[in-house]
Amino acid sequence: MGHYVIIGLIVAGCVTAVTRPAVGCILFYFIALLDPAWNWRWALPPDPGYQKWIFFSLAAGAALTLGRVRPPSGVGRWAIASLLLFLALAWASWQQSAYHFEGAYYMSVIWKIALVAALSIWLIDDRKHLKMLLIACVVGSAYNAYQINLDYFETGVTRWIMRNWGSSQLDNNTYSLLTLPMMAIAVGGVLGFQKKYLVYGCLAAATLQAHQFMLVESRGAMLAALVLAVLALWFMPKTKRNIRLTATAAVFVAVLAGPPVVKEFSSAFAPTEELDSSAESRFYLWSAGARMIADYPFTGVGPYVSRYYVPIYYEGGLDRKMKALHNLIFEVGAETGIPGLIAYLGYFFIPFWAVYKNRRRYLAAGPTECAATIAVLSGAPAYFVGSMFSAGTLIESCYLLPVVACVLLRLDAEGEIEEPLAIEHEVYEQAPRHAHAPAYGAR
Repeated sequence: MGHYVIIGLIVAGCVTAVTRPAVGCILFYFIALLDPAWNWRWALPPDPGYQKWIFFSLAAGAALTLGRVRPPSGVGRWAIASLLLFLALAWASWQQSAYHFEGAYYMSVIWKIALVAALSIWLIDDRKHLKMLLIACVVGSAYNAYQINLDYFETGVTRWIMRNWGSSQLDNNTYSLLTLPMMAIAVGGVLGFQKKYLVYGCLAAATLQAHQFMLVESRGAMLAALVLAVLALWFMPKTKRNIRLTATAAVFVAVLAGPPVVKEFSSAFAPTEELDSSAESRFYLWSAGARMIADYPFTGVGPYVSRYYVPIYYEGGLDRKMKALHNLIFEVGAETGIPGLIAYLGYFFIPFWAVYKNRRRYLAAGPTECAATIAVLSGAPAYFVGSMFSAGTLIESCYLLPVVACVLLRLDAEGEIEEPLAIEHEVYEQAPRHAHAPAYGAR
């Protein structure tokens, strides 16, 4: 059945991408997160190429409708410009790289990621599609978390600590980076949505995602998830319902986090002389990345190439041919230069800062806006905390939170987000919206 369902979903995605490209963007991310080539690997060919089919269908649909779609807000245009500038600088760095083949692989992936993100910012232009995007992200990511949890309970071990996961063969740290932005959306849904099936569905997804971080033993992801939780608590509307939900989630996490998980997480904060080899090597890797940036500040060494330079820059040397930097900032800076790093960070920081400045209105505007705001404000910092221990430049989901932020800002620029008055969070669904009706979520 998996073969027919997935092929049917891909065909539907291609048709929809041509006729309704905004929905096609959402389906692209949903199928990318669901990863059919991995989760249904016994039923599909090894390389079905479904992403390319949907991408080219989406490009065709965008070409047919782009002129009739209203352009995004000024922040959205700046975000697109930053992302495309990063893409251009990565290409320029690739041209002068000594390892041309590795850079070719990087460019073959990053250009699709960048163009789909740019198209999504341009094409997704209403509240209904924003809500669809949030739900699609939660469902697609939660299915993977469910499979990892199921595998653990069936076998008693977590294979993905030592083995790579997914069709892209991500290790435990990079898979955790894939999940972090989606967990932020799930947490935002718990604290922002009002319909019970959405709230409890997002709560179940966030619980599965939190437990899988413990199972795959990614200390960086555990730390990032803690940052995510603290920021979500800080920004959420302080209603009785949200306080009850966060208390329930805290109990779930406390029950799931057994002594081995606590021990593993605590080891990240051990004194220098007590750090294990993995934690200790991070400091040497970061030092190597900093020196690499200092030697190649403008063009970098080339995309996907820094791993070949690390043994040269690593203090004391390494007895291996390559080693990844395991840090997003140093990796992007070393591979595309300081201009590439600034462009990459601009794509994330510009929308984040704009949402942060308007957070009070957005949190009080409505369930979808509230969920999206909490996701952006808690997820973007958490993603960069997790990226201190790995890099997700070739993972689609890592580019989604700026898309969500830009759609939110677009709704505001087009007058879709009204100035809030005052209403209790719980009675939003029952209160009519008129001149004297209080607004969502404000105290």
